[in-house]
Amino acid sequence: MDAYWRIFAEEVPSDLGVTLTPEQVDQLTVALEGAHENYGLATGRDVADRNWRANEDERLRMEGANKIFAYIEERVQAIDSGPSKCFEYMSHEQRMAMHEIFQVRQQLRRR
Repeated sequence: MDAYWRIFAEEVPSDLGVTLTPEQVDQLTVALEGAHENYGLATGRDVADRNWRANEDERLRMEGANKIFAYIEERVQAIDSGPSKCFEYMSHEQRMAMHEIFQVRQQLRRR
């Protein structure tokens, strides 16, 4: 049983001055869950909600993918613009390693 519906099954009778046994609260909880499910099926709200959630999930996935692609494109452009721009996006260790690579390349070109 869903705790959400159990709260209603416990509070509403109490608000009306009616005392229920724990078994009656269980039965009322099941009845409330079933009524809600039947309402959703009868009105189509359950389908509409699932469709909205699926569309929202897809929108968020695409938004995330677009941010990732923009990030990658920015880094590629930085790398293409040369080592000085590329260094802006690197940690100190990465910069030192890249510096060593450039030095080795220069030495190899001189040979």
